[in-house]
Amino acid sequence: MKVVPTPELIDPVDTGGNGRDAIGLGRTAGEGLDARHGTILSLEDINVSFDGFRALTDLSLYIGVGELRCIIGPNGAGKTTMMDVITGKTRPDSGSAFFGDTLDLTRLSEVEIAQAGIGRKFQKPTVFEALSVFENLELAQKADKSVWASLKAKLNGEQKDRIDEVLATIRLENSRNRPAGLLSHGQKQFLEIGMLLMQDPQLLLLDEPVAGMTDAETEFTAELFKRLARKHSLMVVEHDMGFVGTIADHVTVLHQGQVLAEGSLETVQNDERVIEVYLGVEQKGGWLRPSTLRPSNRRVDNAAGLSTENGAAFSTRHERNKDIDMLQVQQLHQYYGGSHILRGLTFEAKVGEVTCLLGRNGVGKTTLLKCLMGLIPAKEGAVSWEGKAITGYKPHQRVQAGIAYVPQGREIFGRLTVEENLLMGLSRFSASEARQVPAFIYELFPVLEQMKHRRGGDLSGGQQQQLAIGRALASRPRLLILDEPTEGIQPSVIKEIGAVIQKLAAKGDMAILLVEQFYDFAAELADQYLVMSRGEIVQQGRGETMEADGVRGLVAI
Repeated sequence: MKVVPTPELIDPVDTGGNGRDAIGLGRTAGEGLDARHGTILSLEDINVSFDGFRALTDLSLYIGVGELRCIIGPNGAGKTTMMDVITGKTRPDSGSAFFGDTLDLTRLSEVEIAQAGIGRKFQKPTVFEALSVFENLELAQKADKSVWASLKAKLNGEQKDRIDEVLATIRLENSRNRPAGLLSHGQKQFLEIGMLLMQDPQLLLLDEPVAGMTDAETEFTAELFKRLARKHSLMVVEHDMGFVGTIADHVTVLHQGQVLAEGSLETVQNDERVIEVYLGVEQKGGWLRPSTLRPSNRRVDNAAGLSTENGAAFSTRHERNKDIDMLQVQQLHQYYGGSHILRGLTFEAKVGEVTCLLGRNGVGKTTLLKCLMGLIPAKEGAVSWEGKAITGYKPHQRVQAGIAYVPQGREIFGRLTVEENLLMGLSRFSASEARQVPAFIYELFPVLEQMKHRRGGDLSGGQQQQLAIGRALASRPRLLILDEPTEGIQPSVIKEIGAVIQKLAAKGDMAILLVEQFYDFAAELADQYLVMSRGEIVQQGRGETMEADGVRGLVAI
């Protein structure tokens, strides 16, 4: 097993969140863990295969005690599989994995690994939505979880103090009695981090912790992680390079199941191989800043360049009434219990345009989309599409009307193949029309054709996002609704998704409603923008005026 040189042990010094140079990697690990050589995690020559596909190939990685290591890499590089190996979810075909110097992770169960001091936060928050924030933390505390012990359990003063301490750490003191299901996406992320902290793990594995967060929430998360690194070791898998630049003192890049590059952020950023496979050739010398995705005059015949084999890629109406060719929302209200979530929303989304909806977490954007799809009945107000009132339509009726929805969680069918997932998108058509995946889907997303026989659940996050969009497009919609399509996606794939949206918009026969936290991405695509705050639309205008209108500041506060 490789030994990491141990610097002189020093006491942690409060650096005010400006760095961790004073902490040192050779600190003593937690009680009961032998990490005398300064290494808390050692992976050596790890190999993992799924049905002949090599997910990890001779992977070796070492994390020091007290280190905050960032892992980046293309979607499908093996990052999630690596974390599955560490937590016991996946057994490697060969290789060794040690926690500290003596605990062989390949011989321990998932429960035993968690009890040993390794905690994992998944990309999608997994909190108990029907329970309060306090009750979620209470359930997560380190205690005897047997049936009898649980029935007799009663919080003592020390345990209550610990919960209060964690609530303060994650800044949810004022939401302690609020149901977790009513928290914003970012608050759910914080709550899940708090649930991990209740276990007092020595190594935290954090998968896409700032995905879907606002700039302010991302900044707080960076501060939080730097504070936690004084007591814990952290492995952070992340695509947000601005965030990585804020917290990382050491970065590892994975590609095709192996370590492609490793070192300081500056070293990795300027590595030609990393630029080619991860950042994209235009990103040399800087992190993601989308290039211009569309020309100013994009409505041209067949601008998308899509195949018209077996019929047009999308329904085309050469003679349309532009007065009704749109989504119209009027005075829409929605409530959760006693909370007024949507407050009289009124707006239009026209066919042939990209309408971008922006706003901080918790302002009601996802609730609005669920109302538009009929997943949540509107309490008051009206929704019409192409001149027809659809307020009372059920979800499947809205799909039949030509509306497609790509939810934030992607919601692909993990046990179905890529091809089967895409065929599900053809359910609105007759059996004779739903036998084959339309060619234009594979033209837009070539990776889906390459992987059409693989299960959807085995795809990377970026590939699943492309699958979710492809499945929605298979229904040949006239209105496409996208909820956070860039969340948790590598920079080069974000550019590819942006290019697809540009192609669809260029066709001129589809309305696109895009909910997005990534301001630069939205600004490049928007024909019209809407800004939400506290369930209301507080500002709207044309896409080309977003910067002048100060929209960036509105969504970053």
